[in-house]
Amino acid sequence: MEMLDLHNGYGQNFGFILYRAYVPKGKKLTFTVPAQDRAQVIMNGKEIGVLYWKSTRWEIDIPENVLDSENILDILVEHHGRVNYVMMGFNRFNEESKGITGDVKLDGSVISNWRIYPMEFKEDYVNSMADNHKWKTFTNWDGGVASLYTANLRIDATPRDTFLNMKGWTKGNAFINGFNLGRYWKEGPQRTLYVPAPVLKTGNNKVSI
Repeated sequence: MEMLDLHNGYGQNFGFILYRAYVPKGKKLTFTVPAQDRAQVIMNGKEIGVLYWKSTRWEIDIPENVLDSENILDILVEHHGRVNYVMMGFNRFNEESKGITGDVKLDGSVISNWRIYPMEFKEDYVNSMADNHKWKTFTNWDGGVASLYTANLRIDATPRDTFLNMKGWTKGNAFINGFNLGRYWKEGPQRTLYVPAPVLKTGNNKVSI
């Protein structure tokens, strides 16, 4: 993330980053260096693996039934934050690179020609996303991959403090009216997200997940 040509040379500071490459058929993906901090690996629109700091094996066996003669490989990496301390003798601040920091190999061959899409999800970006007219009606989750969702929350009374219950969801970020409520994750610690009253308004409120 730090190597991207963004923010006057400082690169991307937070959020997600999507790596995309077109690859031939193969049997195994290998990360030579673990991605920082969590990588969802997607082949032709189907999730084939999730790797993060608890992973002991940074290899993924590719199911044959998701492959075509030419394939789209997506790796969505989520930035989980940085340390805010340093111990004597450690160089942790300069080692906290995020995203993919080493090679990714397909059956031993290094994948190159990546297309990279930074997604910081700042307030303006989230609001423009919610106003987009290309949304499709959501009917039922089909076991697909990481997606964006938007909904409308109508409040007819004066808004009060409340919370957003993400039970049944896996992992992601939630926004209301462009305000970042935070992360949720079925593993915890946050499965519900506090919504302060000033974030809400009487009438229609945009929820983005």
